[in-house]
Amino acid sequence: HAVQDDLLAARDLLVDPDQLAVFSAGTDELSGLTEHLVPCDARLQPLVGGILRSLNVRVLRKYLNSCGSRSTVGVRNAKRTLEGWLATAPERPKYDRSPASDDEIRQFVSRAMQSQTRVSRTGLLQAFRRSGRACEQNRFKALFGEVEAARHG
Repeated sequence: HAVQDDLLAARDLLVDPDQLAVFSAGTDELSGLTEHLVPCDARLQPLVGGILRSLNVRVLRKYLNSCGSRSTVGVRNAKRTLEGWLATAPERPKYDRSPASDDEIRQFVSRAMQSQTRVSRTGLLQAFRRSGRACEQNRFKALFGEVEAARHG
């Protein structure tokens, strides 16, 4: 939505509006640009790797690499290609994790830091999630940083 006006202006400058393809995971409608949206969602993460935050960029990179040297890369071709990828993509796993308070997360991190000589934030978040608890990555990062600062401060 932040670049919608710019995309509309760019589309109007194109000789062939089919040249505009918008890769935006989770966007089903975009006023004036819906026909340019390429289907893209979290099911493609295993295909392109990485975190969901940068899924659009990695899907676009994979798509462009799959085009080779073709000079006519347009929204119709992009939609066909990604619809094919999505048709074979597995459903996203559903996690039945229970929410945790900030204090519970801090205690988990603190106990791990006390019992281990070296603690990886990513590994600890994975262990926390495997224990059946839910926590968003950035929230865990902030709370981990608080515990770490308190230990060294």
